[in-house]
Amino acid sequence: QYYALVNDQLESTAQAEIKEKYKVNPALNKNVLAFSSTGYSPDQPPELQSARRMLLAITKTKTLEKLDLKNLPKELFTNETKFKILIEGVKGQENRFELAAKVAEQVYQNLKPVNPKLELKKPDWLIIVFYNGEDYFIGIGKQLQELNIRPYRVFPHSASFRGDLAFHLVKSSGYVSGQKLLIGFCKDGILAMEASRYSNERVYAFDESTM
Repeated sequence: QYYALVNDQLESTAQAEIKEKYKVNPALNKNVLAFSSTGYSPDQPPELQSARRMLLAITKTKTLEKLDLKNLPKELFTNETKFKILIEGVKGQENRFELAAKVAEQVYQNLKPVNPKLELKKPDWLIIVFYNGEDYFIGIGKQLQELNIRPYRVFPHSASFRGDLAFHLVKSSGYVSGQKLLIGFCKDGILAMEASRYSNERVYAFDESTM
């Protein structure tokens, strides 16, 4: 099972894209779409243009007291594996630190006797706890950079927006793959790029080694 994390008001666009790409109907939550698929692997470059992050699902909980990481995919870890814990949607730095410590403790407990390494700069895996105001969603992914930051945007315009919003606007216009799309006031051309990417089904993998 996977979690697609999306920005506010983009849930319906992501839902339609997941149906189109993976032929499944995702469960819709605020900022999170949950779905099962054999057509995607966490080792693959994510394909969803509407997603901010794509994660392999670990668990979902209403309260932190019930946090349980027994479903952590043990096959992804060795003694040499490096991982980072990122807390999103939780207010207060102290609260985030406390939650990260609790997650780290459970990671080590559930991976025994394997002992992976905490690494903040260049981890192999990113364990994310995302709170959407209702539930805590815990998942794991490889991409450190948020997916809506497109690698082709070398010189963005000051009025530019990110790729997921651009894709949402393209889809909201009624654009269908293969059709022509007239775009006025192109600025940095992100609307045209997202339409082209959607039409040609190209995958842009973000290479952090170039940063």
